[in-house]
Amino acid sequence: MVYHSVAQVPKEFKKNWESTPQTVQARVGLDTLIYDSVRINLLDLGYFDVNFLDVDWNGNLGAYDFGLERILYFPKSDYMNIKEYGDGEGRGPREFMNAYDLKFDKNQNIWLTDVGEGRISQWSKEGELLQIFPPSKKYVLPARLAVCDNNTLFVISEQYSNDGFYQHIGLDGKHLKSFKKVDNHFFQFPSYSDGELDCDQQGALYHAGIYREYIRKYDYEGNLVFSRSVVDFEPNPKDLIKEEKEGLFGKWYTRIENIRRASGDVVVQDGLIYVGFSGKKPGEAYLGMIDVYSSTDGEYKYSFTFPYRTQEFTILNDRVYTLEFDENEDLYLAVYRLPKFRLLTEGIR
Repeated sequence: MVYHSVAQVPKEFKKNWESTPQTVQARVGLDTLIYDSVRINLLDLGYFDVNFLDVDWNGNLGAYDFGLERILYFPKSDYMNIKEYGDGEGRGPREFMNAYDLKFDKNQNIWLTDVGEGRISQWSKEGELLQIFPPSKKYVLPARLAVCDNNTLFVISEQYSNDGFYQHIGLDGKHLKSFKKVDNHFFQFPSYSDGELDCDQQGALYHAGIYREYIRKYDYEGNLVFSRSVVDFEPNPKDLIKEEKEGLFGKWYTRIENIRRASGDVVVQDGLIYVGFSGKKPGEAYLGMIDVYSSTDGEYKYSFTFPYRTQEFTILNDRVYTLEFDENEDLYLAVYRLPKFRLLTEGIR
């Protein structure tokens, strides 16, 4: 079913966390990503629990290994000469308690949020610890992270702050602004910190919510530009909320795992938003997709499919970098290309 305006969409589609639904109710495209040249078995190299994949403007990759509790740096030369940064688990300046997100800045430095220590650290591409922002009541437990080209950061706080859970911060650690307050925040579940963040060249913030099933755009000042649904294509067969429980702060909830949902991975480039979509079909692994939206209004455009079950992805120009699993559940780092005719259709170079 294709709707030509939001006003035509039936009421039952509009109940999606106060987000405007998509006018198209079925995916289009579904071209499979094209293998490029790189597919490395990370388990063979001793890396078992890798996450938070990101790419700098030169094609070098960064990630985090929860088995080693270290930052991983993959030089573009062959991605095999992997460097490890940090000193493992702990509370020292070069140690980590609960890493939560990793991003590059425009100077190829690495930024990491540590929700366990309530701090943000910056590392050079050679592994030198450049600075640490100490705990602050303004960004209590920094979780999801976006590093913008205008020398600012956006962070979602894992712990609720009365000022709002989005925090805008300078690269020197100066707090610039908080926004998006939540009423009755202990009753807000799924968690508002689920998902992933990215910025565009104008410093606008994009948030793809995992369990809230939305993509949102905020301008530099924190004003909401749009909030759009991402689940109209395949509504989940089960309610997201499993049951209510009484806890220390009142009602709490259990969420149902292994259902189709937006994965939270989000990359913004060339006027498009690339959002990962993951989950499982009954009885089999669900490979997942990249759904593509307009960064102007959040309107859906088309989709790509992953050739393997994908845990993480990031994009630079027409290259898609993934952390994926094969049929034996071995973890791989792989590089793909976006199909050319889709790029030409959208005018992407």
